[in-house]
Formats: sequence, structure tokens, C-alpha cells
Amino acid sequence: MNNEPHRTPEPPGQRERALVDEAWQQAEAARRAEKEAGSAATLPSGTVFTGPPPDSFTGYKILRELHRGGQGIVYQAIQESTQRKVAIKVMREGPFAGSADRARFDREVHVLGQLDHPNIVTIHDSGSAAGHHYFVMDYIPGQPLDVYMACAERSIEETLRLFGKICDAVNAAHLRGVIHRDLKPGNIRIDTGDEPRVLDFGLAKVATSAAEASAMTMTGQFVGSLPWASPEQAEGVPSKIDLRTDVYALGVILYQMLTARFPYDVTGNMRDALDNILNAEPTRPRAIRKQINDEVETIVLKCLSKERERRYQTAGELARDIGHYLNAEPIEAKRDSGWYVLKKTLRRYRVPTAVAAGFVVLITASTVALGLLYREADDQRRIAEAAEREQSRAREEAEEARDQTQIVADFQSSMLAETDAEGMGLAIVDGFEDRIRAVLAERIEDRGELDRVTHEWRQQTLKAGPTNVALSVLDEFVLAKAAKTIEKDFADQPLIRAALQQTVADAYRDIGLYQLALPLQNAANQTCRDELGNDHADTLSTMNNLGVLLNLMGKREEAVLCLRESLEGHRRVLGDDHPETLHAIRNMGSILRAKGEYEEALPLYREALERSRRVLGNDDPDTLKSIANMGFLLGVMGKFTEAEPLTSEALQRSRRVLGDDHPDTLASINNFGGLLRDLVKHEEAEACYRESLERHRRVLGDNHPHTLTAINNLGSLLRLMRKDEEALAYFREALKGSDRVLGDEHPATLRSINNMGDLLQSMGKLPEAESYYRKALETKRRVLGNEHPSTLISIGNMGYLLQSMGKLAEAERYHREALEGHRRVLGDDHPDTLISISNVGSFLQSMGKYEDALPYRREALEGNRRILGDDHPATLRELNNMGGVLKSMGKYDDALPYRREALEGRRRVLGDDHPDTLTS
Repeated sequence: MNNEPHRTPEPPGQRERALVDEAWQQAEAARRAEKEAGSAATLPSGTVFTGPPPDSFTGYKILRELHRGGQGIVYQAIQESTQRKVAIKVMREGPFAGSADRARFDREVHVLGQLDHPNIVTIHDSGSAAGHHYFVMDYIPGQPLDVYMACAERSIEETLRLFGKICDAVNAAHLRGVIHRDLKPGNIRIDTGDEPRVLDFGLAKVATSAAEASAMTMTGQFVGSLPWASPEQAEGVPSKIDLRTDVYALGVILYQMLTARFPYDVTGNMRDALDNILNAEPTRPRAIRKQINDEVETIVLKCLSKERERRYQTAGELARDIGHYLNAEPIEAKRDSGWYVLKKTLRRYRVPTAVAAGFVVLITASTVALGLLYREADDQRRIAEAAEREQSRAREEAEEARDQTQIVADFQSSMLAETDAEGMGLAIVDGFEDRIRAVLAERIEDRGELDRVTHEWRQQTLKAGPTNVALSVLDEFVLAKAAKTIEKDFADQPLIRAALQQTVADAYRDIGLYQLALPLQNAANQTCRDELGNDHADTLSTMNNLGVLLNLMGKREEAVLCLRESLEGHRRVLGDDHPETLHAIRNMGSILRAKGEYEEALPLYREALERSRRVLGNDDPDTLKSIANMGFLLGVMGKFTEAEPLTSEALQRSRRVLGDDHPDTLASINNFGGLLRDLVKHEEAEACYRESLERHRRVLGDNHPHTLTAINNLGSLLRLMRKDEEALAYFREALKGSDRVLGDEHPATLRSINNMGDLLQSMGKLPEAESYYRKALETKRRVLGNEHPSTLISIGNMGYLLQSMGKLAEAERYHREALEGHRRVLGDDHPDTLISISNVGSFLQSMGKYEDALPYRREALEGNRRILGDDHPATLRELNNMGGVLKSMGKYDDALPYRREALEGRRRVLGDDHPDTLTS
């Protein structure tokens, strides 16, 4: 149930309409002031630069010019390969650009390349055309924020919800060490779905960059946009510019959104505007718009504090306070008042408070009726003392929460200062090279070979660029330092320590370093258990995170215990519809699916999807995960007709809501490719898999577990398409990476081993294939157990290989073990069971036992017709097999219809040149 109180929308009155009209004038005045502030950087009056010819952009068709500014020109274009509308930003001066302009342009490309958030514009490509450097990004149809706000009256709550999304986007940049430095309505565009997108990171800096600071002070050039500049920007002191600079700009933006005015006059000459930014106190928002209450005004004015220490310390902290207000919870900016917290708590739970008050009245009346009036004074004294104790406790909790928030913010800022990707990329390579060489020296004795391999490592690392080096190497060192700092500095503050350990564990998990995440995740969970108890929401959350991590590590049985405990606790404490409970339901379904217990996973996935659609809406990221999970599971179960609409919906919505490069979108691309593969739409599947792999490599890096899965998937498809040599290269890369990153017992590594065996068998390299198959099977029996579906597949594969090698007695034993296990675990109609049935029939037929083989061939054919349909390749294969066994029995007239139907179906479905068609 949603506990948020109903808020009546504000009726638009004359004052509101006046604000809308005034917004247009304010926006124009701001643009004039911004132009004046940047006039020092403009070119001499006689200088004219034009963009490159429209046909210079290979792969893109220019439609029109969207914007021309002092630094660049933005065009609307069509990407010819996808027919998607994009925006292309081109350096305006082209080959005549100065080094500072070029550095700014390159910085924007690097910054956007490392940011991944649905409310930040996504970069897709970059290059050079006719001497003009350019990059390609999302085309955002819609309006700048100030125009959007001026087009209609919007309630306080509507405005704050929109602003909260902007804060979340800016915070996502802050978490990657990026400070925007030029936040303003013109750099925030509202698309046609009323979603904000933050643009133009050309002035951004990554953590602290001494080179940038020096450049700014040498030129004396104002950096930023004057009307939204912070006092530290107005002072021109680069060392003071940090995350809180963006918070100040956000405060000015929020002030504008609520009042259609600036906090103080910034439309006069530049000197007066700078003086107002440094010294003028903002006009109180409530004096302009009476509907703004004390809490909202407090949030705004906290952002606009002249002193950085008194502002919100991060955009995330600001976003949380916006969320507190919208959920009728106490805001952090008011936490120093115990009475305020108590008042808000009573207001939020006014129904139970009223009931409790009613009982108090009833009991008091009964007491009076019983003549116990003499106790009234004593009761009042005790009530007053209890209220005083409650007030004191609330003050202490508020102070502690405020201190904890400050501690976490300071810690976050100190960690971000370590992540200057551009400034430190080469230093990381240099520092890490010695460690790499030391490890290699233990394996390579020849000095020349050692030099060659070390040099190759360095070149491959540098090829990724400083930003990717930071993401793949520096992150690990920063996180390791963070983990040590947490343990030392917060030893006597266990809950802060646990919160920070959870943050670092999440970061390790996100970059695929599961082993490093595990001790921190365990520590966070144990601390919450000790300090808060097993049923506290924070404890349940850390337990859920621990289960997810164990599942990623392939420790399935341990993961099941954690996730089951978490799910039961979430249902009991938070209720079935709470978003955290929905996470727990979905994660429990995922571990059961990973264990091959599909029928048990299905109702959990279905419940998570139905509740998410109803509670969160179809476009919520958690709902998108539930849609994707449901489609994937149905596909694994062979229910392709049910799976296809869900898998397609997940992909389409994820592209629209999250963007093409979001990890969840990448998973949906992979899932859709898998479904197309199962439906034998191989060319379409290949396009999906190649897009997925390219984006995984770019976004997550070559060694991330998700990238390794994408490599494996593409190899498997190429194997089906008979492109064996190309498939072999992908399989080798996936196996090498999985073994190194995940270990030799991880399910992903075992899948890679099995894929290698399958491919080598198809290439006729049977002894090599046997060694891979046996290694995979022995490890799966030990790690997963004999009845896991993956183990059963390996058993069947082993039987088929031994049959090919002429080891018939051993082969029969494996074939029958696989079939019995599949019937018992998956049921008679599962596609994997039907393959095992066919394999037993094939074996018996090869032994000349035609009468024994016939019922297996018939069962496999009938099952595939029923489950997969008449045109599925598996059905066509069984038609051919049925004709073959009848022919071997001498029943030519009976065999001919089966063979003819198989040939016609393969011509129709696969084409005349497909190898299976030719064999028919």
C-alpha cells in the first residue's frame, strides 16, 4: 500500500499564469546575460567558420541544423544502418580550433562515454569529417527545461518529481567523479515523454584536474554560465569547485522552476551580477509563490547557501531530501529539530495516531468515571516526561543521522577525488606495468619474450584509452583503498561502516570482481544482523545482496539459503507489494532458474511481473527486469509463443526508457537474440548478438562476466550457422576469460568448456572434444549435482561423442542416464528431454535395433510437433529421422511421406542451400 498522503493539485490562478508569462522573459534575460559573460571568448568579428559538408559524415544523413553556439554546431541526422534519429555535435572551428577548444571537445566525448544513466544523453560514436571533430549522441525531441516549465502551470509536487530525476542524473555523474560545472535549463532537455536529459558536458571536469584549473586561471576566462554560477565560480578559485558547485546550480534551477525567477538579479552588467552571486541573499521563494511551504523553501535555500559546507554535499543527498518530502517523511534539512521530526512522523501516521489518541481519551474517561482524579497531575507529569524523553531521543537520532549523512558525503567526495580518469590513466598503466611484469616473470624465463609480452600488454591497455584504463584498473585500486579506509576510520561506527561496505561491495560486483566483493558483503550483512536484528529492512536488503552475489559466483546452494531467508523476511516485514519485496521475489526466481528448477521459478517470476506492473508501472526499471526474466524463462522452457511478446516488449521498453547502452538493455538484446536463435531466425539473431557484444565490450570491458557471456552466445550461434572457425575464436576467448575471471568451477566456465567440446566434435577432432567433455561433466557432477539440467546436457553430449568414437557400450549408458534424468527433472515435453529421446533412438538405430528405435523416433517427432510446431528445425529433423528408421526397416512407402515433408519444410524454412536441406 502506498503511504503517501493525497495532495490536492494547486488550481492555476492569475498569479500562476503571471509566473508562466514571466518565465519567458526570465529565460530570455538569462540567455542575454550568459552571452555577455561569454563574450570574451568570442571570435573577431571578421572571422567566419562553417561546418563540414553534409555528406562528410559516413553512415549518417544530415537532416537540418539544430543549434549553433560559440563552441559547436549540432545537427539532426539519420543513422543509415538503424534509421534512428541522432544528433551530431561538430567542433565549429574545425581545423582552426585552438588546443583549449579541442581539449574541451575531447573531454566531453570521454565524459559522456563513461556515463550510463537514462536521464543523461548517451554518446554513440565519434570521429572526424573534413577536419572537423564530431561525436554522435541521442537526439532528444522536446524542449529546454525553462521553455517546458513556461508552457504550462505545474504543481509543486509535479515540479519536484521532475527535479528529483534531474538530481539523480547529476548524482550518477558525480558517482563517476564528473562535475558538470555548467548546469542550467538550456543544458537540460525534456523529451516528449516528459523525461529530463542532462546535456553538454563540455565544461565538466573529472574529479580534480590540475591542468584544467591552471588553464582557467591563466586565461582569466569565466568557466560556466553566469546566471547559474556558484559563489566559488564567481570568485574564480578553481580549487573550491567540487560536487557542491553543481548542487548550487541545481538550487538556482529549482528556484526558477518554482518561481519563474532567479534568486537575485543576474540580468544587469557582469560586475553587478557577480557581486549579487557572492553577496546577495536570495528572495524567499514563498514571497513569490504562496503555495511553496516551509519545507520546500528550506530545501531550496539550503542548496543556495553561500558557504559550501552548509549546502547539500551531493546531488544524491538533495535527491533524497526531495524524495523525503514527496513521501511525507522528515527532510534532512530540518533534522535538527526534534519537534519537527515528531510532528512529521505523527502527520504521516495520522490514522494510527488518531486511533491511539482515541484509546487514550477512552481510558482517561474511564479513569475519571472511576473517581481516580487524584492521579491526573501525576499522569500529566509522566506524559510530559515521556514527551520530553521522546523529543530528546528524536533530537539525538536526528543529530546522529545528520552526522552520518555528512560522514558518508565526505567519504564519497574523498573517494571521487581518486577517480580522475583522464589525468591518471597513463600513471596507472606505468604503475601497474611492474606488477604485471612480475607476475609474467614467474611463467616466462626468456627475457626477450618477457619484454615482448609486457609490451603487448601495455599496448593493448593503452588502446582502450585513459578512461577505460581507469574503469578497469583504477576502480579496483580505489575500491581497495576505500575498503581499508572504511575498516580503519569507522571501526566504532558500525552502521556507517556497514553502509559504506555495502557501497564498495556493490561497486566491486558491478565491475565483475565478485571475490573482492564477497568479504565486504558478508561484513555488511553481519553488522546489520548484530546491530539491527534479523528482521530489520537493512538486514534483509544486505541478505538479498549477498544471495545475488553468491549466485553470480556460481555458489547456488548458499545463494538459495540467503535469498529464501531474505524473501520470507521481506514478505513478513514490508509486505508483498513493497519494491524491495519484489526484488527479493525476482531474485529467488532467478536462483531457481539457474538451478534448473524451472517450474518452481515460474510462479515467482509471474508474481514479480504482475505485482511490478500494478505497483510500479510498465516502464519502471524493475518492471522491465521482470518482463525480461519472464520472457527468458519461458524461452528456456520451450514456450516460444509465450516468450516472444515478453522478450520483445522488454527490449523495446528498455531501449526507450534506459537507453541502448544500459546493462539491462544489453541483457534484453542478448535475450532477444537467444529467442531469435531458438526460432531459427539466425541472421536476425546474429545482428542482435553482435550489437550486444560490441556494446558490452565498450560499456563493461572485455573481462566483465556479462561480456564473456555475450562472447559465448555469439560463438554458439556461429556454431549453429556452421561458421566453425569463427566460432572457435570466440569460444577460446570466452573460456580463457571465464577461467581467469570466474574460476574453473563457475557455471559460465563450464558452459564454455562444453561449447569447446561440441565445436571440436563437429570439426571431427574427437579426442580433443572428449577431453573437454569429460572435464565439463566431472566438474558439473561435483559442483551442480547429477540432476541439474546442465549436468544432464553434458551426460547426453558425452554419450553422443562416445557413439561417434565407436565406444558403443559406454555411449548407451550415458544416453539412457541422460534420458532418465531429463524425464525425471524436466518432464517428457521439455525440448531437452525430446533431444535425449531422439539420441536414444539414434543410438539404437545405429546398432541395427530398428524395432527398438522406432518408438523413440515416433515419440520425439510427436513431441516436437506438439511443443515446437511443424516448421521448427527440430521437428523437421525428426521427420527426416523417422523416414530414416522406416527406410532401414525396409518400409519405403511409409518412409517416403516423412522424408518428403522434411525436405519441403527445410526448403521453406531454411532455404535450398542450407546444409540440412542438402542432406535431405
